[in-house]
Amino acid sequence: MAFLESGEIFETNPDSKGKEFKINILCKYEPTASAMWFISQCTDIINQAGFGLVMR
Repeated sequence: MAFLESGEIFETNPDSKGKEFKINILCKYEPTASAMWFISQCTDIINQAGFGLVMR
């Protein structure tokens, strides 16, 4: 998040300016109930910061 929020992403990847950012979480196994709760909390925070989160 700090990498995105600080704008450092644009220093290392100048072509990313003007694009939307999504954080992808890939699960090898079905997450537990507590993991799903944690991911839900993270999703809310990440969305409020103006980014997206996708879990597969």
